Amino acid sequence: MLIGLMLKSHLEGLHGIKQPFTSNLPTFIAASKMNCKRLFHNVMKKQYLLIALTFALSPFLASGQITLDPNPGVSENLDVSESDIVIYGSITNESDEVKTFTWNRAELMMTDGWGSAVCDPIQCYGVEDSSPDFDFDLEPGEPGIWDIHVYPNNIEGSAVIRVTASEVGNFSNNQTAFYYFNTNVSVAERLNEAVKIYPNPAEELIFIDQGTTVEVSEIELYSLAGKLVVSERINSSNSVEVSTLPTGTYVARLFDADGVQVSSNVVVKK
Repeated sequence: MLIGLMLKSHLEGLHGIKQPFTSNLPTFIAASKMNCKRLFHNVMKKQYLLIALTFALSPFLASGQITLDPNPGVSENLDVSESDIVIYGSITNESDEVKTFTWNRAELMMTDGWGSAVCDPIQCYGVEDSSPDFDFDLEPGEPGIWDIHVYPNNIEGSAVIRVTASEVGNFSNNQTAFYYFNTNVSVAERLNEAVKIYPNPAEELIFIDQGTTVEVSEIELYSLAGKLVVSERINSSNSVEVSTLPTGTYVARLFDADGVQVSSNVVVKK
């Protein structure tokens, strides 16, 4: 009886008038079935959409589970008579499960005659190790060895090394670190304040404000993978076209008329 009254009240609310309940019962039941079917379909659509979004975003949600420390790593005032100079560090698995990691290295800037090596939790690899098995496992919260070496061979100079660690099978879970050897105090880097590149980030052109300390004659732009993408003489307007470059971060090396590097800068292309 109570259910019948509730159905009658609902029907009257739908039609806005009072009329015999029994005469509209088949119509009401049919309408209710249709509404339930639509509601079910809408709920299922939302569930499928949520599942699809979860799978689509899962690689991004998994990112940030690696920590490289220090980042950046800096070693200044190097004694190049030392055979091996090291920035000691660690790599930590920040997730709650065992993960397998791998890595790659790029020498963004390296004085001729220098060498480098990366030591992961398993062993050390020089640049001549072109295809070793870099994979290694880390327990949750476990830090591992992550040391970056340079070998100056008694040659004055500097180096910038980029190393990216990533999870095997989920390369969107990655961390990149930069290591600077003698670049903060070298003559080239001391001139960074005198040589400005603007705008930064840039879209079409970058301009070089040379100041009064040094005259820049040539520029090279390198991708973070170490690939040379621009090599140009500086024109009278001190501008360089970058509109055709993909969006990303680049390392700019600036040279004087004698081919001596006088500055290195980071340039962001929008």
